[in-house]
Amino acid sequence: MATPKKTTTVTLDMQVGDATFLKIAKLAHSRDCTFNEMVNKLLVDAVERQTVVPVAAPVFVPHPPVR
Repeated sequence: MATPKKTTTVTLDMQVGDATFLKIAKLAHSRDCTFNEMVNKLLVDAVERQTVVPVAAPVFVPHPPVR
């Protein structure tokens, strides 16, 4: 028997612009779900496809001496 997939739910505070909100709201309406459900689906899909770009450590580039 397969082990059920364990999921963890977290709360994120996000700000989206009006145009992005409208696109997500229309997409949610077309799929007959709520805005929050659509955002969850989009985030899970992005993580599963690993489209989230990891943040690299900053690289410090020394400036040449001023003459």
